[in-house]
Amino acid sequence: MMQTLLQTILLQSQTVILSATDEADKREKLMLKVVDVLLKYVKRWCAIPALSPHHDVNFMLQLALRSVGYGENDSLSSFGSAIVTNDASAKNVLGLRFETFAAFMVLHVVGRPAAVVHHSVPTYTTGNTSESTLYNSALWQWAISTSTNAQQHGQPAQAIALGTLTRLASLAKIATPSTSTTTSNTTALDVARNLLSPTSTTHSLRALVLGASQAHPRTGEDGTSAQWGSGIDQVLQAAQFLRTVAPRRFNGLIADQGFFSKRFKKEDAYLYKCLAEARLLCSEAKDMFTSTNIAAIFTELSDLPFTNESEARLNNTTKAEVFAGLLRAYRGHASVHGADIAVEGVFLQALKDGFEKGSLDYAKDWAEAVCCAYSDHPIRLSSDNTTPAELIPQYALERLVQGVLVPTATSNTTAGAVVGTSATETSADTSGESFATQSKALQLTSALLQADQQANYLVGTTSAFGTLLGGVLQAQSELALISPYRSTRNDLAYLLFVLTENSLAENAVTTDLCLRIATACSNSALAAASTVTSDNNTTESVVEDGASANSPEAQLFKNAAETVCLVLRLALQNLPLWRLHEACVGLFRAALIGAGSMTSSAIETAKLCHNTCLLVANTVLRTTSVTIGSSDLTAQLLQVLLNTAQDPSTPLHSRETLMQCVSLLMGNNWYMLNNDERKICKDIFSLGIDDIKPEVQLLAVAGMVAYLATYKTVTELGAIAAVYTKNSDILAAREKKLKKTVQADGSAGKGSVKADPKHQNTVLMMSCVILATPYDLPAAYLPALLTSFVRHAGIASLKVMVTRTVQLFRQTHQDRWEEFKKAFSVDQLDELQGTGAAHYYS
Repeated sequence: MMQTLLQTILLQSQTVILSATDEADKREKLMLKVVDVLLKYVKRWCAIPALSPHHDVNFMLQLALRSVGYGENDSLSSFGSAIVTNDASAKNVLGLRFETFAAFMVLHVVGRPAAVVHHSVPTYTTGNTSESTLYNSALWQWAISTSTNAQQHGQPAQAIALGTLTRLASLAKIATPSTSTTTSNTTALDVARNLLSPTSTTHSLRALVLGASQAHPRTGEDGTSAQWGSGIDQVLQAAQFLRTVAPRRFNGLIADQGFFSKRFKKEDAYLYKCLAEARLLCSEAKDMFTSTNIAAIFTELSDLPFTNESEARLNNTTKAEVFAGLLRAYRGHASVHGADIAVEGVFLQALKDGFEKGSLDYAKDWAEAVCCAYSDHPIRLSSDNTTPAELIPQYALERLVQGVLVPTATSNTTAGAVVGTSATETSADTSGESFATQSKALQLTSALLQADQQANYLVGTTSAFGTLLGGVLQAQSELALISPYRSTRNDLAYLLFVLTENSLAENAVTTDLCLRIATACSNSALAAASTVTSDNNTTESVVEDGASANSPEAQLFKNAAETVCLVLRLALQNLPLWRLHEACVGLFRAALIGAGSMTSSAIETAKLCHNTCLLVANTVLRTTSVTIGSSDLTAQLLQVLLNTAQDPSTPLHSRETLMQCVSLLMGNNWYMLNNDERKICKDIFSLGIDDIKPEVQLLAVAGMVAYLATYKTVTELGAIAAVYTKNSDILAAREKKLKKTVQADGSAGKGSVKADPKHQNTVLMMSCVILATPYDLPAAYLPALLTSFVRHAGIASLKVMVTRTVQLFRQTHQDRWEEFKKAFSVDQLDELQGTGAAHYYS
């Protein structure tokens, strides 16, 4: 239907509009008519419409050409030459929108209705002609010429031509000509091969790579790309869809954008892969996957021209895309025909030239290229599974151990006593490895692991390379996993996260590594405390015996705490908790210590630890499918929080953090907690109420209010209120008597008496009971409790709490206060009016 509609409008426009329009405006009006029709329907083309049996490819192409007054003969070559040449007459005929529309029509018909059927060479029959999109020499010439034309860089037609070339190459790799294929059919592929060979004098391969690097849309630094008007963007979006020649699952691609580099274009890498698999990037088909030919391709692209840093950056990305496409094609070839160590050596050298010699930002493109190249076939290991059988994975593991793990451990041995190693005055800089070099090695290893687990996931197996890498990491000391460089810590945390991400079962190696990191963090905190002590009830660190916040112990503790937080955050944001079930508790304990034990110079790390603890508490949810018991994560975290709250050496900020964590755990799990776990929550809040710091008290009161409102009935609240009302009256009488004695002696003024801890605890608990019933007033106990509560407003240390509680009570009860007022006796109202909050009850 779509095809019939287009044909009708195009033919009518030729007969009607041409006869009623001046010659000067003829082409413009025709072009507008065609574009309007195209843009109206192109967004709805979710699949390529099939051609009618009586219409062949040339018919559709000539229909589009004749509708705009071009295409005097039945040859496709004139169409191609008009687009790629610089002839002035051709440019007068072809406008930008027509050029885009005509190129899209070419892309639209490539491979349809069935260019390849059961791996045989298809034909389209119309009269005495026989043609195929795959073996049409003029079509190949147009696609290559437009893609390589420097004057078309960034133009829509060139982007569409690249899509056409991708489809043609994909068809060519499937339908390799057999010995029975006619000479005319093989000539089409020979034409393409002669143009794209790295030894060709036309240097078309070099021009193709430059054209692909400039093709629209190429995302810029700000994440945006060039925009075209008049609906051209819509055509390009449809063309981008047609460029996808296979589902992601079969490509081993699980995302459109890269994990390491957003500049890297996977569609370009797949273009080079298809060209290589079709054996078009060589002078002879049999020579495609030889070391000589692969080396010639990299030599041809070794010195791409550039005039500024932006173009140099783009060239690096382009080379990485070519590398990815060729390596992926070779690995597919090697999986069938066997590996060639010489070819792998060429790829390894190309990786070293681009990956090691460039900056850290440039290296991200090559890490993405490695991830793309290794994501379709699992990495091969040696017969004894002790080393990779491929050169690039071998090189990656060597760089990881020699460039990252050993130097990191050496740089941390200044505080070696923390984990039992000898102290040695050696810094990371003297190891000869900078943080950029370490980050490159970690990025390369992470890319290989990500790709290999992806490839294994597609076939339902576990990554053998991941198991090997886990063994390498497990063999290192704890200090080797705690780097002094922030970028290295980030990359190591990501590596541990990837080790767990796609595993089909719980990863015991990752769990062990995370526990060892957490242990090292806790031990380093104790060592740091011996030189940099902190008052548990202040926010200031006290430096003793000449030690400073930059001491090796303090620095190691800071680095370890950041590593713990990075691992936890990556895991919790991307994985189900059972993947790190055992390690999560140890990591959480270490982060909780870090939230309050940092010196003033490491405030950002303390904030990171605090936010990470809140993230853990907010993420842990108990479901009915989880067995409640000692192995339950919620119960284990609550026990860690209780032990920390009971420890008298717990710093102030850690106490604040744990109060918030308990509130989050209790609130999120709500009625799923059992009686023992609810008691733990209550005990922790009680400890917070007994704390001497107002910051902790306020958080504990808020948590206790939620606990009482959630788990206690009105009857139970009445029993609690009765006890505290009785105690309150006794304490109020005692304080009144004491105040009179003090005033008689003249040693203090009114309101200066400070409450003892027991008195303070009673008042705070009364505040919790009062606030536990918002918008309601249980007449059985609340009037008496509130009346007794306000008697303590005269004590200076309690005045703020009493006033704040009364204000909150009034906010939640003011709408019905005339009704609630009747529950109070006259004496109680009089006593309320005698307090500082009298105006609330007048």
